[in-house]
Parts: sequence; structure tokens; C-alpha cells
Amino acid sequence: MKKFHKWLKPDGLLFVHAPFWCLHWTRSTHLEENRHFSGELKSLYGVHGFNAVDASVFWDPILLQKTDSREPIPAAVAAQARIKFGQALLSIGRWNSDVHTAIARRIARAPRKWREDLFALAAK
Repeated sequence: MKKFHKWLKPDGLLFVHAPFWCLHWTRSTHLEENRHFSGELKSLYGVHGFNAVDASVFWDPILLQKTDSREPIPAAVAAQARIKFGQALLSIGRWNSDVHTAIARRIARAPRKWREDLFALAAK
């Protein structure tokens, strides 16, 4: 994160996919030893000079801006809510990621119509 901060311009933005709880084949970049970062803003981003501006609930992605920006982007009320809700939800993944992984599996599944079409093709 320190290097990203160095590389970005003063008003730089960084999109990060950071739901560290997710240890699943669809998220090959996340290692078990990184789960302690799940839902963590300050120790992962804040200390390196980033402020969260917006995010999806599962922080995939989360939008960060350099804290030394000349024109800081204020987080909208809805964005603040997503960030805080995601922080609370994801922090559970530090100790137990079963629920989160089940959700990830559900999200990663192909739509039912695709599966039905593929099974129909395979049956021919």
C-alpha cells in the first residue's frame, strides 16, 4: 500500500478488491494468512495514507483516495453506510469465513439458465 501511495498523483484514486475473508477458488489472490485484514481500514489503508471514498458492501471493489489530496472527495452518505456495513460484515471473516464463503459461492455460480442450457447441450 505504501508503494501505491508513492506511485499515485496527489489526487490519486485507487480501486482495490479487498474482501480478505474470501478463501475460495474464485478469489485466488487471497491467502489464509491475510484474513486478519478482513474489514480493516485503518491498519491496512489509513496508515499508508488512504481514505475510503466508496465501496460495494463486500469491498469488491473499494475506492480509496490519497489522504494528502488537494481536493478530497467526500464520501456520500450511502457510500459511508456501505463502507461501515461492509467493515462490520467483513470483520466477522477474521475468525469465521463460512457464511462469507457460502455467499461468494452463490455469487460465483453461473446463472441457472446457463446451467440448464449447458446440461441440455450435454444431453444431446
